[in-house]
Amino acid sequence: SQHNISLPSWMNSSIFSRVNDLYNEVSQLEFHTDTLRRLRGGTLLEEIFHRFSEKSNGKLGNEAKFYAYSAHDSTIAALLATLGIFYEIYPKYATCLLIEMHKMPNETRVIRVFHKNDTDIDRLIEYSIPGCDAPCTLEGLGKDLSKYFPDDWEKECGLVQGGEVVYLVAILLFISTTCSCTWLFMEKYKKRILRFPVARSGHDAESLLEHDFEHDHDHHH
Repeated sequence: SQHNISLPSWMNSSIFSRVNDLYNEVSQLEFHTDTLRRLRGGTLLEEIFHRFSEKSNGKLGNEAKFYAYSAHDSTIAALLATLGIFYEIYPKYATCLLIEMHKMPNETRVIRVFHKNDTDIDRLIEYSIPGCDAPCTLEGLGKDLSKYFPDDWEKECGLVQGGEVVYLVAILLFISTTCSCTWLFMEKYKKRILRFPVARSGHDAESLLEHDFEHDHDHHH
């Protein structure tokens, strides 16, 4: 079992290994083009880059030294792919990605990337960043990867043109359907109330129920 979930009886170690390998390979197709990397990982990479830049320029002061994100495995995979790092094993649960900026004696800022993909093994993997010569400087990172920074993420994803119209139509359809169902229910309820006089006592209520039952019984026959 994994994560307290039992595997089906037909699943053995050989089949599980094959499925896992296929999953790791297929998942890379999510970011196999520059456009996908730009739209799926570029926004977060741009935010991290600008924060590094502000830190190096002194805009964040001396106290801001660590920022943490809580994200999904797909977010980490997208960020790695945007950096040009293609993993052999898809990010697991509770995986951790560290992107560090180090200030060198000559005032140069160097970027280092570490990945911890196993929670039960105390091991960090350091990745080199393709396209950014080691040691990868902050300036070099921005120069090589700025092509992945979206100018207008919503527009590039196609969420702006016609998006508001589709949303408005969906809302109107929902309101129209809700009002129609409510009106039909009220009309049916109103007819049922008007068909019989309102009971004013326990005896009247009992007679009314008996009359209603007899009416429905005769109607069905």
